[in-house]
Amino acid sequence: YQKITPVLEANYRRKFYRGELTLEGSFTHEQFFDRNGTQFTQDTTLIARGFDDAESQIGKNFTQRAFSGHAFTKAFFKFPKNWVFGFEGGYTSDADYLDRYDLEEVRPQFGLYSTDSRRLLQQVFLSNQSDDFYFNISSFTQLSQRITLRETIADNEIIPNNFTLFFENNKALPFIAPKIELEKHWTPPLIKGRAALRSDITVLTRGEGTDYTRATGQIDWARDFIAPAGIEVKPFVQGRLDYFKIQANKEDASNLDAQGTPIIVEDTIKFNRQLGQVGIDLRWPFLRPGQKVNWIIEPRVLLTRNFGDNRSENFLFDDDLNEATTPILLSQDGTDIDLDQALIWEPNKAAGFDFWQEGLRIDAGASISAHWGANSRFKVFVAQSYYDGQDNTVFTSNSGLQADRSDIIAQAELQLGRKFSTRTRLRFNDSGLGLQRIDTSLNYRSKYLTLGARYYQIQGANNNQQLGINDPIIPSQEISGNVNLQVHKNWRIGYRLSHDIDANTTRSQSWSLQYKDACTNFQFFYTRLNNDLGRLNNANTFGVRLSLTGLGAI
Repeated sequence: YQKITPVLEANYRRKFYRGELTLEGSFTHEQFFDRNGTQFTQDTTLIARGFDDAESQIGKNFTQRAFSGHAFTKAFFKFPKNWVFGFEGGYTSDADYLDRYDLEEVRPQFGLYSTDSRRLLQQVFLSNQSDDFYFNISSFTQLSQRITLRETIADNEIIPNNFTLFFENNKALPFIAPKIELEKHWTPPLIKGRAALRSDITVLTRGEGTDYTRATGQIDWARDFIAPAGIEVKPFVQGRLDYFKIQANKEDASNLDAQGTPIIVEDTIKFNRQLGQVGIDLRWPFLRPGQKVNWIIEPRVLLTRNFGDNRSENFLFDDDLNEATTPILLSQDGTDIDLDQALIWEPNKAAGFDFWQEGLRIDAGASISAHWGANSRFKVFVAQSYYDGQDNTVFTSNSGLQADRSDIIAQAELQLGRKFSTRTRLRFNDSGLGLQRIDTSLNYRSKYLTLGARYYQIQGANNNQQLGINDPIIPSQEISGNVNLQVHKNWRIGYRLSHDIDANTTRSQSWSLQYKDACTNFQFFYTRLNNDLGRLNNANTFGVRLSLTGLGAI
């Protein structure tokens, strides 16, 4: 029991002839409190470690009662001739509000875009799509909920009644408005195949940091042939024009203000480039039917030749104040890739539009699979990519594509009927670095038992300590799982766990006892969180959930 003012929640949903509108929110009048329910006194000192002041992140209620709350909304409408319109929005009075009251932060997938963890997505879009045409105009941004509160330490000692707040700077998060996409597909009368005309215009701005404008026009063509011996041949060509305007804030060391601080000036970079690509995709599947097992072996080779200067020097920015520092990367579209089975068969390995790798690339791989029974199969896939060119700076060391010879990727899948399945993905560097990634999972489902488990290990995992936030590092090793067992006709027990192997810490675990029949769903649950956010949101929670068919849940 805690002497905390309750939260009042409300939900509203209305269906229209052409769509649906949903609103939900909550509010309360209470003082800020930590994970133990402890409130802070007027003589508490709060130090901000971000780009805004502390009040903008936790509101005015740190040492006194004030109104706080949240609001979520989304809508989706369909109109004649394939037009659709939708929007989604989220607001919180302070970055810790949802965590503080154990409200759900992760929203169901909706619309065109998704967001990272502990960020709220705002988006609006208008789209039209048919068999050979696509148009979209949209806008989106994010609102950070990434915040950490810790005792202030000086000279290796905790300062009494003194706390430091770490948070992400919302002004540094991008606001994209507008983003315009257009595609038109058709069959050329003489050369047949499939041609496409594509256009993409993106305008990105920030309150603080780099602004970015790009306009792209692209035309491509591809055609499938079946050659003798059953070889599938797919030649393709592409031509592309890009225009960029990048505006970066820069410290001018030769121009100081009255306090001797370098004045921030804006440096604008404008350039365009012409790119081209030709290639051929070869697949040769072999099928061997059997009395019990059918075998399929499919070797595949993708040969791609890219033309045009990447102009990568325009995406690097040197600050005048400290020439010894590493140049700032100004790219806003396509900086994070991870080589896998899907990416290796893409002609352009660089995600997004910013990066382009000139030169010759050969991707080679093969898969072998066995199929038996109604729903049982086993499949193994192995592939590697080879590059011949001088532009190895396009991909980062974590991508698996940073050298002339890529990491080896492999994937194995096993499915036994409708009950059991498992999948393992590997990325291995054969130049001495060894295993770079492993991601394995299994699932089992029967009438009485449901279970799932996953283990992953990633070398050189990225972390969230960027843009001024001190947030926990994404684990490079983690194991998670869940089990649900029916112990009686209407009774089930469940358990769920997520364990950070790096920190040897169980980040979350929960137990549940559930009763379910045709009319009633009653659940008692206990959740324990350990998220390394200092004084915030490490909590043990008991809860009861009751759902009546047709009436909803409480």
